[in-house]
Amino acid sequence: MISVLIIISSNLLVYFHVRSSIRQSQGYLERSVNMSVSQRREQNREQRKKIRAVAAQAFCYCFGFFLSFAPSFTLRIVEFFEYGSEKEAGLFPLLFLDKLLFPLQGCFNAFIYARPAFLRARKEFPLESRAWALRRALYGDRIQVT
Repeated sequence: MISVLIIISSNLLVYFHVRSSIRQSQGYLERSVNMSVSQRREQNREQRKKIRAVAAQAFCYCFGFFLSFAPSFTLRIVEFFEYGSEKEAGLFPLLFLDKLLFPLQGCFNAFIYARPAFLRARKEFPLESRAWALRRALYGDRIQVT
């Protein structure tokens, strides 16, 4: 349970740090004499997009963590209440999910880590397939445009 709190709090800390950094830079932009109102609006729009991107990334990491650990947490709770051995067959689906999803946390994290590069590839190359964009996100510029 403490690990869940640590994950959530660390992601919230990252989100709030990025948000405060962007707000500080927004203050610098507003004090800039050389910028027009439309330029400031454009900068504010870009900063809001960055905040949303960080929030989405943190949410994805939390979701991947919960997806991986939910069956394990549930099993621990069931074990705490001394689920009898005569009902053990009813735990098979939960045990199966635990053994399937727990090792996949690294895979989930790898895909979440590659998500910004995937979205960038989809935006830069809209005619390419999603599979191509995923390969581009994972392998970089070695994947050539078709």
